[in-house]
Amino acid sequence: MVEFSPFSDEELAVLFRGLERTPLALAVSGGADSMALMHMVARWARRSEVRAAWLQRSQAAAALSDHAAPQGIDWTGLAKPLWLRDVGNADEFDRAGGLPHVVVLTVDHGLRAASADEARLVCSEAEKLGLSCAVLKWEGGKPATGVQDAARNARRDLMCDVLRAERGLLSDIARARETTGGFIPHRRLAMAHHQGDQAETFLMRLARGSGLEGLGGIKPSSWIERAPTAERPASFQVAVERPLLDVPKERLVATLQSYGARWVDDPSNEDERFERVRVRKMMPLLAELGLSAEKIALSARRLRDAEMAVDRLLRADAKGSIAEAASAVRAEVDLSNAREFISAYTAVRALKRLLAAYGGGARRAELAQVEQVATQAVDWKAREGIGSLTLGGCKIECHGEGGRWLRIYREGAGVGLPVIPILAGQSVDWDGRRFTVRADQGAISGAAVRALGMQGWAELKKVVPEIARLKWPAAAAATLPVIERHGRIVAYVGIQEALAGERETSGDVLAAWKAFAAEHEKSYRCTFAGICEL
Repeated sequence: MVEFSPFSDEELAVLFRGLERTPLALAVSGGADSMALMHMVARWARRSEVRAAWLQRSQAAAALSDHAAPQGIDWTGLAKPLWLRDVGNADEFDRAGGLPHVVVLTVDHGLRAASADEARLVCSEAEKLGLSCAVLKWEGGKPATGVQDAARNARRDLMCDVLRAERGLLSDIARARETTGGFIPHRRLAMAHHQGDQAETFLMRLARGSGLEGLGGIKPSSWIERAPTAERPASFQVAVERPLLDVPKERLVATLQSYGARWVDDPSNEDERFERVRVRKMMPLLAELGLSAEKIALSARRLRDAEMAVDRLLRADAKGSIAEAASAVRAEVDLSNAREFISAYTAVRALKRLLAAYGGGARRAELAQVEQVATQAVDWKAREGIGSLTLGGCKIECHGEGGRWLRIYREGAGVGLPVIPILAGQSVDWDGRRFTVRADQGAISGAAVRALGMQGWAELKKVVPEIARLKWPAAAAATLPVIERHGRIVAYVGIQEALAGERETSGDVLAAWKAFAAEHEKSYRCTFAGICEL
């Protein structure tokens, strides 16, 4: 039987290397994995070289001042984070000692009677380690089915909210102090996923027939996102670090035992109604066949490396052969040499990326559906069978001689797209973050973001007839955002963004548009999420 040793202090320095100057929030549930993360990080953060690096980073950030205040963060309705509850301005921030390097977040999900006690245990252990610990409560009713997914989403949203509040408060302080964005640290969320979690994820995705993306497993670094709400209409992203991803759980338990630390065992980890539990209980049998967690995780890492290489190629070429013309209004893909130069896999990845870029808030297409269309697209004999279809919130059309061009744009001609009020100084993520629309501090009141619509496009072409030369599909142009006030369009922000993304636009069209746009509000602008950013 293999014996697992606890981590030494020197090993901790290697494990968490690169995070010395990064503010961290530890996601801790009370189980062995996350409690080990908390104890190990706390021990590492007390090392003299780590404390010195954090102090140096804090002093450098606070010293920056060039009268370029960062953009504000909308944290309407959110309470100050526990560790900054007595801070309201720069002086109070300085007196409080600045920002703590490490804080702890734990969620009382209310699904079991013991959840409140477990949250108290986490805070008690964190306090012994000198760490601030915030208990986040999942309020409201709980679903009858899909409980684990719902709880996971609730934890994500609660943690995003408290970190958004921190960044918002620091942004307000920085703006008052007229400092640069260097003053505002982006706290990262550290999670305790380990080698066993990676192996289980790989097997679960293998059972679903996942491709290279899925079989790459859990990523060491990624993002979680808080979707826009009515109160805060801009999404919010938090960077996630998983420093224990290559560590066997047995070493984490051994480390906890060496510290004399406490933890709790969640009874749901033995509930075979959940797929992950069933897979976990099969792992010893697989290990007997040589399919150990270590070997499975190694395969996942190698597949992830390959997936990252392909992804970089696609991002670098996103506005080259993948999309010959790609603006905010539509993408045009030249398929003339697709079969010779594009593999089936890269065709699927490219199409999936385009659908994500233009599909907005629609439900994402299933992989099998994307594969079917991509297979047709790269085969000139089958290409004409595409004709015109909808997938993933997009209209897909083949046109030109021999179906040479594949056109992709948002479906629906603007019907059913959201109407979202926008206040001065506010950012709004519109149509599933297909566009981010921003209003300057001096913007007018009573404005809202909505789709141009077919009627709006027809009326615009009458006023600016030169714009018809762009030959945009009317249904695509109709899905672009505009700013409306009291039933009247006051800014064509989506048209402006689409024109900026066109590779070739005649001077006459641009001149005509510039003259027309001069009469409209200048306090609004928008950004298309684009292909490379997704």
